[in-house]
Amino acid sequence: VGVTTGPYGAAELAEAGADVVLTDLTEFPAWLAAFA
Repeated sequence: VGVTTGPYGAAELAEAGADVVLTDLTEFPAWLAAFA
Protein backbone atom coordinates (compact mmCIF):
# COMPACT_ATOMS: atom_id res chain seq x y z
CA VAL A 1 0.00 0.00 0.00
CA GLY A 2 1.42 3.35 -1.04
CA VAL A 3 0.25 6.76 0.18
CA THR A 4 0.90 9.86 -1.90
CA THR A 5 1.58 12.09 1.12
CA GLY A 6 5.35 11.86 0.61
CA PRO A 7 7.61 13.04 -2.18
CA TYR A 8 6.37 10.46 -4.73
CA GLY A 9 3.22 10.50 -6.81
CA ALA A 10 0.76 7.71 -7.47
CA ALA A 11 2.44 6.62 -10.71
CA GLU A 12 5.84 6.38 -9.05
CA LEU A 13 4.45 4.37 -6.14
CA ALA A 14 2.70 1.97 -8.51
CA GLU A 15 5.86 1.64 -10.58
CA ALA A 16 7.79 0.83 -7.41
CA GLY A 17 5.41 -2.04 -6.71
CA ALA A 18 2.50 -0.68 -4.70
CA ASP A 19 -0.58 -2.78 -5.40
CA VAL A 20 -2.80 -0.06 -3.95
CA VAL A 21 -2.18 3.69 -3.90
CA LEU A 22 -4.16 5.89 -1.52
CA THR A 23 -4.38 9.67 -1.80
CA ASP A 24 -3.97 10.10 1.96
CA LEU A 25 -4.28 8.12 5.17
CA THR A 26 -7.94 9.05 5.64
CA GLU A 27 -8.70 6.49 2.91
CA PHE A 28 -6.95 3.69 4.78
CA PRO A 29 -9.78 2.58 7.14
CA ALA A 30 -12.25 2.14 4.25
CA TRP A 31 -9.66 0.33 2.16
CA LEU A 32 -8.78 -1.97 5.06
CA ALA A 33 -12.44 -2.76 5.76
CA ALA A 34 -13.00 -3.67 2.11
CA PHE A 35 -9.77 -5.68 1.95
CA ALA A 36 -10.29 -7.69 5.14
